[in-house]
Amino acid sequence: MAQLPVNIGNTYLETFQDKCGSLEKSQIWSIVPGNDSYMFFASNNGLGVFDGVRWEVYSPHGGSIIRNLYFDAKTNTLYSGSVNQFGKWTQDKYRKFQYTPIWTNKERNISVEFWRVDSPVNNGGHIYAQSHQMILKYDIATQKLDTIKALDNISYMHIVSGDIWVQVKNTMYRIDSDKKFHEIVPVNDRVMHMIKRNSDNRVLLFLEHKGIFILSDDYTKILPFSQETNMILSKAKIFTACENRKGQYLVGTTRGGLYIINENGDIIKNIGENNGLPTSTVLSVGFDNHDDIWMGLDAGVVKLDTEGKETYFSPKPSIGIIRSIVPLQNDLYIGSNQGVFKLTSTGNLYPIEGTSGSVWSMYNIGGELVYNHDLGLFRLVKDTPVCIKEGGTTTLAQSFTNPSFYVGTDYYGLSLYRMVEGKLTFIAKIKNYAGASRHILFDKYGYLWLMIPKDGFVRLTLSKDMTTVEDIKQYNMSESENKDYLLMSLLDDHIVYYDGEKPYMYNVQSQKMIPDNGLAELFHLCNSNLVSLNQYDNVFWYQTPKDIGYITRRGDKLEKYSGIFSHIYNKRISPSIPKLDLNTYAVGYQNGIAFSRLNKTISNHLRIRFVEGVGVGEPIYYDFEQKQFELPNNKKIINIYPIDLNADCVIEYRVMEIDTTWIKENIDNSLTLTHLESGTYTIQLRNANDVEGTPTQIIVRVDVPWYISNLMIFVYLVILGCIILFILLIYKRKAEKDKRRIERIRQAQVDRLEKNILELEKDKLGIELKEKDKRLAIITMNGVKRSNLMTELKQKMQEVEKFDQSKEAKQALKKVIRQIEGELDNNEDWEIFEKYFNVVFGGLLERLALKYPQLSQGDLKLLAYLKLNLSNKEIANLLNISYRSVEMAKYRLRKKLNLDANDNFSSILNEK
Repeated sequence: MAQLPVNIGNTYLETFQDKCGSLEKSQIWSIVPGNDSYMFFASNNGLGVFDGVRWEVYSPHGGSIIRNLYFDAKTNTLYSGSVNQFGKWTQDKYRKFQYTPIWTNKERNISVEFWRVDSPVNNGGHIYAQSHQMILKYDIATQKLDTIKALDNISYMHIVSGDIWVQVKNTMYRIDSDKKFHEIVPVNDRVMHMIKRNSDNRVLLFLEHKGIFILSDDYTKILPFSQETNMILSKAKIFTACENRKGQYLVGTTRGGLYIINENGDIIKNIGENNGLPTSTVLSVGFDNHDDIWMGLDAGVVKLDTEGKETYFSPKPSIGIIRSIVPLQNDLYIGSNQGVFKLTSTGNLYPIEGTSGSVWSMYNIGGELVYNHDLGLFRLVKDTPVCIKEGGTTTLAQSFTNPSFYVGTDYYGLSLYRMVEGKLTFIAKIKNYAGASRHILFDKYGYLWLMIPKDGFVRLTLSKDMTTVEDIKQYNMSESENKDYLLMSLLDDHIVYYDGEKPYMYNVQSQKMIPDNGLAELFHLCNSNLVSLNQYDNVFWYQTPKDIGYITRRGDKLEKYSGIFSHIYNKRISPSIPKLDLNTYAVGYQNGIAFSRLNKTISNHLRIRFVEGVGVGEPIYYDFEQKQFELPNNKKIINIYPIDLNADCVIEYRVMEIDTTWIKENIDNSLTLTHLESGTYTIQLRNANDVEGTPTQIIVRVDVPWYISNLMIFVYLVILGCIILFILLIYKRKAEKDKRRIERIRQAQVDRLEKNILELEKDKLGIELKEKDKRLAIITMNGVKRSNLMTELKQKMQEVEKFDQSKEAKQALKKVIRQIEGELDNNEDWEIFEKYFNVVFGGLLERLALKYPQLSQGDLKLLAYLKLNLSNKEIANLLNISYRSVEMAKYRLRKKLNLDANDNFSSILNEK
């Protein structure tokens, strides 16, 4: 293995361009870490918050500039000093930051700017905020505020081991608990920061124009920390400083960027514009829980990865798109689209003469560098190119069965090479194949395999002398449409064929492709859309469009480390990842090389920052004090904002009620779940492949739509009840109406029936009356006839009696005459007549007898016969009287009835 060139590359400077919002163009005055992954930034635009994944900017009341910050880890409270305000920031139940002012300047004609906010290490119960005019002392427990008036204009306040120091003009003072100022030591420069060393408890003063000085043990004078360092710092002009956990001093300057100084005062490293810093002005500096260094610039924020697990080498001027890197004799040879370059062990880079042009691939063959070039295949002899074959070539493959033979791909067709006396030598152009491919491999059976992008895999059978293609067979393992990511790689001494979905292996007996189940888990860990997979013993480096990483194998256990080289994912990256030494790997990209050392990857346990529900109206946020997130049905989109992600920002999640399978997701900002129907869901999240840790969990309950909620169901039931009641009322009214109508109809029918009955009865009565009247008439006529007959008989008998007859005959005639006269006087016929008469005329005779009691039976008979409109003659026959007697009877009857001679009997006879 080659020795990695010393001091090659720089740790990555992340500038957060287009990520940190309004902080990108703002002055950053203070940087402090919070609990967990939080970093806080004081800026001209307010409070900047970075949770490890996303940026937010909050403004205090009035939108004033924030100058300084202090985070109290015990109470999880951030204190800020700003222009005309001193206040605190806390997270609410939704984990959003809320600002509470503690002190506000009410004098508009005087500006008060709090440049320092700090707390004594041994007296965490108070927060001190310093402006040029005064110092505010805030009691955390009682929330009371006290004021320490300044003797004169205060430059800056410094808290060292619980003591409060201030600089007034050119003198340092210490303030005691009674607010008294004690003069300590004169200093003829502005003190930007003070630190008490852990090693010897000596106090360091960082002076703006002179460098770093040590306060003498008797506190009477200051001494230079390092003359050599101070010479550099005096030109750079110190603006800020702090001490990290490694005992190093991080010094930000306005002219020279950042200086990292060890405890002896030596400059370990300078990060300036020559090292990629956007500006040389560093206004604030801090470090996070991983000891990465954060710098607040005159415009924006920069983070420096101090772990050194990844370094980046980007030479100037540009050497183009790097396609291949080969370590050889302690140097690195770099092939790009501009030629071959050599990076020496001392860190020097220079081009190899005669190699200008596009280099496609490079190899260490027999201790020499062999490279494919657009002009042909070449080898380097003492850094001088020697042509092996003319004409554009792209790649080489060594025969598995005949290791001294190589086959190379040309722009068109294939060529055969052989090692002759330790040198690669061109043998012949291979016949019967004119295709083009940049991906070829020999398998252990002697077949030559080609991968044809977006098409499939081709197996070539070569002749014994390998100069002729005897058979060509193409393989397509599945109907997958994901043929943009075909892959062919040599793993565990056999070729693995990847069709974009799963790995296959070639079965020589059946001459078919079969799934490679032994490597299925490995490919699953690599995720889909593999670009490359390289094996180095039990380390497998993989590359996808959104991730580069490696997987280690220990027995049957596979462990994944992702997110390597995450800073260059947006650049054009070479698919080859060569191994440089035991622990160092490299990858080429557009004008650069990235180096990575293993076993430096940090694995985090994912947590949730906040959760919001989005839909109709304003978003709502999850109250972490509640057991579950209650969402109305009109907000079916859930955004979950995780923090403490691994470098690759790949997480896995699952919704237990839908599918227990873990789903991978690359997180740029949030995990978004859409169209969750009403119900309760358990959502689990974890960093990718964090299988040993307990997943982070949140329970979400999506309400049923408002129109089927319990309240609305109750409303519906009430409405339904009202409708039913209304229908019943209507039905009742209708029923009553119908009943009344039916009753009316029935009554009408009854009335008609009764009328008909009455009419029928009347008709019947009429008929009966007619019958009775007829009978009465018959009786009357019969009576008249009988009376006439009897009268005639009587007369005849009386005439016969006049004849001379015997005595016996006369006696017999008289007897007959007496019988006839007896019959004429018989009342039985009258009684029958009277009965029918009263029936026919409604009891007329009875009423007349009651009304006119003076009437005799003969009078009643006469009235009855008059009612029947009988003539006087007929009446005379019925009464057995003479005609004259009838007239006389009428005359007497008028008198009894008080009728005049001219009055008709009808008025009496028609009375009701």
